Amino acid sequence: KKENKRFSFITKISKYVTMTMKSIHLLCVFALYLLPSTSSLALISKSSTSTKCEIRRAILPNDLSDIQECRRDAYKNVKNLFTAARSFCNADQIQRDGYVCIIAKETEPPYRVLGTADLSLKKSVVNNVYVREEARKRGLGRKLMEAVEDVLEKPSTLKLTVYSDNVPAVNLYRSLGFEAPGIHGVMSALSDATSMSLLLTMEKKL
Repeated sequence: KKENKRFSFITKISKYVTMTMKSIHLLCVFALYLLPSTSSLALISKSSTSTKCEIRRAILPNDLSDIQECRRDAYKNVKNLFTAARSFCNADQIQRDGYVCIIAKETEPPYRVLGTADLSLKKSVVNNVYVREEARKRGLGRKLMEAVEDVLEKPSTLKLTVYSDNVPAVNLYRSLGFEAPGIHGVMSALSDATSMSLLLTMEKKL
């Protein structure tokens, strides 16, 4: 009799466990049904991180504060800035005659400037090419440089300087047709073969 009671007790426990597991399984299936699919989640993530923007010539003083806010983002973790860095953040250069600034600006709130490029019309020199970190790998740097080329009168030779260890920038400029002439070509080859960081001058005939 004791063995029969024990067997009956074990049987009841087994049935209870089985019913509980089935209930958990049904709850899991129901939860998965309510959740969006993996592809839907990917689309949500993609749409939340991509923002439409326009590439255009900056209008001063209207765009000045947005340009400054963009550039200060490059030094957000730096307390004491050197003179050149302060000038970059304040956008001092484009407030002088003979300079223009090309910007990539959001066309929807919060309407931030995502990138900038300064151009000296007299010297045909482009500098201060900068894109916010979170907006990189979207082709904005290329679009800014292409807009810079459109501003210049043809024929002309567009020039820039870049450190050789800034590999993404160097690769971008090369893909756009910029070359390092003369001794700078030798320096570029040297920097490719070593870990040396050299200031290169690159140019492109337009």
